[in-house]
Amino acid sequence: MILAASLKKLLEGNKVAYRVLQHRRVEKLEQAANLLKCNSELVLTAQVLQDDLGLLLVVYRLSTNINIPKLQKLLNRNLTVVASTKVNRLFNDCDAGCWPPIGQAYNLETIIDKNIENCNTVYFSAGCNTAMVQLQVDDYLYLNRRAKFLEFAADQDDTVATVSEVAPEVFSLSNNMPLPSLPPIALQILQLSMSNDYSAKELAEILSKDGVLQQQILLYNQMPFTKNSPEVSEHMLSFDKVSHIALGVAASLAFTRLDTDHGYTTDFWRHAFSAATYAEQITRLVASSETLDPALSYLAALFHNFGLLLFSQVFTPEFTILKKWMDLNPKVSIAILEKRLLGMGKAFNIVPGGHAQLGEWLLRHWNMPEVICVVAKEHHSLIYNGPYAAYVKIIQLTNQLLREEGIGDGSYGGISVQLLEPLGLTEQQVRDSVQNIKAGSVNLEHMARLLTNK
Repeated sequence: MILAASLKKLLEGNKVAYRVLQHRRVEKLEQAANLLKCNSELVLTAQVLQDDLGLLLVVYRLSTNINIPKLQKLLNRNLTVVASTKVNRLFNDCDAGCWPPIGQAYNLETIIDKNIENCNTVYFSAGCNTAMVQLQVDDYLYLNRRAKFLEFAADQDDTVATVSEVAPEVFSLSNNMPLPSLPPIALQILQLSMSNDYSAKELAEILSKDGVLQQQILLYNQMPFTKNSPEVSEHMLSFDKVSHIALGVAASLAFTRLDTDHGYTTDFWRHAFSAATYAEQITRLVASSETLDPALSYLAALFHNFGLLLFSQVFTPEFTILKKWMDLNPKVSIAILEKRLLGMGKAFNIVPGGHAQLGEWLLRHWNMPEVICVVAKEHHSLIYNGPYAAYVKIIQLTNQLLREEGIGDGSYGGISVQLLEPLGLTEQQVRDSVQNIKAGSVNLEHMARLLTNK
């Protein structure tokens, strides 16, 4: 594919002259422009924003960025960036990230930076990562005759809130609410665990500096089900297991103002440690056929609700209300309750995706593995069908099991067949696999209380 089918149909249907400029395969539009020696002032790029009114394709020059506050003011709309995974589904005949800046071809309302009218010729993605389209600006404007033209772009050197092509979601946070940094000890563990030449000795040296981390590992190692675990050799946990437990615990240090009333943080960690352990065990049932990694499931489950920690720290008033609503409506999904909070206080501008979206932003900010970020974003989604769908379903299944035990915020109503069938599991298999974990629930409780001094 050189030219996306929808784009080709629009170009030829309107009988405009265009050129397709081929180049070697690249990952970014900037690289394509450099290869073809195109002036970035003439190269067009696009981003999709959304609010309650719907989706909006925003077109601007590669040499600029979107000034989100200015665009919001001009349109009187509360716009946030749509995740690239969702945009890729909208541009379903294009390579990932290669989005032609012509909304009519994809039935998208379009806003175009007015300064583009001053160009003579424009260049933009052909819908694939091996070609660009060259078009006279008059023809480009004709193809976008239904679009609205406004001045909203900012130079890339300006320090306003703009959209970044690399990680657009992060820039929906305002400058006075920065994401917390990953604590140094957690960063050390993460870097070591992702290294090709890691060593257990280096990990032991890191853990020796923190007594709480050592106690967490010891408590986990003493649980009954670890005796027959394939990860245990001579009563020692594997490097992956130790590093993942330590990483989750160390990352909690990023939240310095955690709510300690009513034992909420103890409940949070009880759920996190339980979910991680359940998810790992369930993954072992399907790993042979699905090529899944139990260690990744453990880590994904441990982190999947970290958005709640961020929510509690940066939107404390809204979070206080959310907790009360959860107590009063125990059978209502937390995702539904969060939607009712939209428009309240300073959370209005960035919480349309609730704690799941916040969690994804945070984990991407920490450079966590892609699967961990996706699970955080999609763990309440019943329609996600991307490359990590099996991990998402395992976490959802885990949350349903824990809900029966009175832990966490999973959905009521028992185990869903819609989750079991894609994984090739039966309800009895799942229940049997986690039975031994319940015998170690006291240790999981101690691990949770250790983090909150309760």
